[in-house]
Amino acid sequence: MNETKQSLMELADSIDLLAEQIKTMDALEATNEFMELHKEFEEITENYSLERKETWSKKYRKGYLKEWLRDRGLEPAQATEGLSSDRYLTKTAEYLADNFSKLEEFYKSLKNGQSVRRNFNFLDHGNAMAYISTWCQMLKNHEIIDYVIEKQNGFYVDIAEMKLATFFINGYWLELLLRSEIGDLIKNNGDKIDSFDILSGVEILKPDNSLTEFDLMLMVNEQVYWFECKSGDIGRYYKLFNEHRKLIDLDYKNAVAVIPSPNVQIASNFRKRSQMQTFFATDLQAQLNRILFKDQTQLI
Repeated sequence: MNETKQSLMELADSIDLLAEQIKTMDALEATNEFMELHKEFEEITENYSLERKETWSKKYRKGYLKEWLRDRGLEPAQATEGLSSDRYLTKTAEYLADNFSKLEEFYKSLKNGQSVRRNFNFLDHGNAMAYISTWCQMLKNHEIIDYVIEKQNGFYVDIAEMKLATFFINGYWLELLLRSEIGDLIKNNGDKIDSFDILSGVEILKPDNSLTEFDLMLMVNEQVYWFECKSGDIGRYYKLFNEHRKLIDLDYKNAVAVIPSPNVQIASNFRKRSQMQTFFATDLQAQLNRILFKDQTQLI
C-alpha cells in the first residue's frame, strides 16, 4: 500500500473516531478539531485525485480507435470519446438489470405502451409489486413516465411523450448500463491496464459512402472490442451484425452482443449467425471482467 492510500485510511479512521468523541467533548473544541482534520483530509484527497488523473491521462490513448478504423478503410464520421451519461438515469437502468426477473413482464408492457403512445394498466400476478413501484418512481423522477397510480394488485401508467422516454425504454437503458459497467471496471483495474481508448455512438462512413453505426468500441491494452446492445426484435439484426463484424475485421472473442436477460436460443443464434458472443445485462460486470482481464481461452 502506498503512502497516499495509507494516509487516506488513517485520516478516515481518525474522522470516524472524532465523530464519536464529539458526543462528549466541548462543542467548540470539537468543531475546531474537526475542521482542521477535514481540511487536512481534503488536501490529501485532492492530491490523490490529481495523482490518479495524471496516471490515467498517461494510459488514455485518445484517437487510437479512430486511427484503427481508418487503417481498415473506415472513416469515423461521428463519435463520443468516452462514457459520458446521466449518473442518476444510469441508476434507473441498473435497477432494471439487477431485478429483471421481477420487472420483465412490466417492462414489456411499458415498451409496448410507449411504442403505441398509449397509457396502460398492468396487473401483477406474482410478487413484483414492490420492485415495479420502486422502478416506476425512478422512471417518474426522470420523466420517463408522466405518473403512475398504484392499485391493489397492479398499476396504471401514464406514459411520457418525450423523445428521451421512448429512446430509454426501447433500449438506451442497456447502453447506459454497458457504459457504467465498463467505466467501473476501468477505474477499478488500473494495475491491469497499460492503455485504453473508448468511442460511444460511433457513426462510420463505409468505403461505399454509406453510414452505419456501432454502439460502443473499446480498446484495452491494444485489444479492440466492439459491443452492440439489443433489447428486442433481435432476429433481424443477426445478418447486419455479421456484416459489421467482418467490416471491422473482429472475430468472436472481440465482438459482443448485450441483451437484457439469459436466453440460450438467442445466444446460440448470435454465435451461429453473427459470430458474436452474447452477454446478459443481469450479470454484465462479471462477463466484462472475464473478457477484458482474463485469458481469452476461458470464454465459452
